[in-house]
Amino acid sequence: MGHTQGHERLFRQKMHQGGQGGFRHRWIHGLPRTLSGLVCPEAYHSPNFPASGPDSGLFPAFGRPARRFFDEKHSALEQPCGTMDGFGGTPMRRLILALMLPAACLSVHAEQTGRISGKVLNKAGEPIPGSKVTLKRTDRNWFKELTPDKKGHFLQVGLEPKEFEFTVKAEGFVDYKEIIKIPLADVLVRNITLLTPAEARAAGPVAGGTQAVPDDPGAALDAEGREAFNASIPLYNDGNYEEALPHIEKAYKTLSEALSILKDEAAKAELAPEILKIERVLGICLAQAGAKKEDGEPYLLKALERNPKDERVIAGLIETSKAKQDAAAEQKYLAMLEAIQGPNPDVIYNKGVEAFNAGKTKEAKAHFLKALEIDPKYAKAHYLLGMVEYANMNLKGTKQHFLQYLELAPAGDKAGEIKEMLKDPSLKNIK
Repeated sequence: MGHTQGHERLFRQKMHQGGQGGFRHRWIHGLPRTLSGLVCPEAYHSPNFPASGPDSGLFPAFGRPARRFFDEKHSALEQPCGTMDGFGGTPMRRLILALMLPAACLSVHAEQTGRISGKVLNKAGEPIPGSKVTLKRTDRNWFKELTPDKKGHFLQVGLEPKEFEFTVKAEGFVDYKEIIKIPLADVLVRNITLLTPAEARAAGPVAGGTQAVPDDPGAALDAEGREAFNASIPLYNDGNYEEALPHIEKAYKTLSEALSILKDEAAKAELAPEILKIERVLGICLAQAGAKKEDGEPYLLKALERNPKDERVIAGLIETSKAKQDAAAEQKYLAMLEAIQGPNPDVIYNKGVEAFNAGKTKEAKAHFLKALEIDPKYAKAHYLLGMVEYANMNLKGTKQHFLQYLELAPAGDKAGEIKEMLKDPSLKNIK
């Protein structure tokens, strides 16, 4: 046996002796025995893991080709490694499995819970300050209370996929309650609109949950009256008082009756100020379009006490005063309106119209001129001033006012009449 072969045989013998092979691990792996034994003594063998043993090219005298890396069979000098026997599968496959276990455990843990999110708003779509969301387990004594943020949003994570009693509360609103099931590894979205007691009665049952409304004999009347009032508002805002009036009368009658029989004290407290608003609108509609305008006066006087600068109410009282032929009251309310609005050309013009119709042309002329002082573009005043001058045989003054009317309102309702009058030679030839 040659000298080289003797060294090789000795080396092989040393490599396969010694129980756990502490020498072997340090020699082949280049690692401490304790570290290499954490998962598997051969865990670091791979085609891409450099060997630090004799195959790394440090012993070319052994007569074998120098090999810089261990192969997939984990051999040293082409000798199969037996330290992984009985561990199960190839060493590389075992290594991959060992590395995947922690990640798999984390994934399983993350899949064990779910979450809930949503928002709490009122009927107008606005967040409700002070609202509370409560989650209560149905199978044991556990609950969690959430406070929505300034925009009404709420979120709770880490919930077990169980059934919960989901409750939403806010002062002045009917509680919302529902049994929910939290989904596994997913989110349950619940956007809740809380209603006031009156809104809840009008809306009826809520899909998905309940907003408990007590049985109240006044509830149906409340809902009916509010519906009638809502129907009147667009007409009233457009100044169509005559069409708005029957809806307002129905709303006032129905809601007044509802207030007297409602059992829900919170609903009564909410309804009372609404009736005062309806009284005001009723008074204005009666004063402007009622068969007996003076019937609106009692409602208007109460509204004026609440707001002495309510221009619509004062204008209504001017009409009721006219209906009662109470000139002193009319002047009083006209002065009140002028103090709020400043000089009003419409009011002054109307006084001029009344004087003109009564044959008081001098008084009418003074009112029309005053209206033009307030608003120089008040075309209607020029038309009636022209008529006053025509009655007084001042044809030059007549033509001047007619031409000014046409300049301010070329398509005005009196434009055609004025053009025809100006064709008359008596006016046409005046310079």
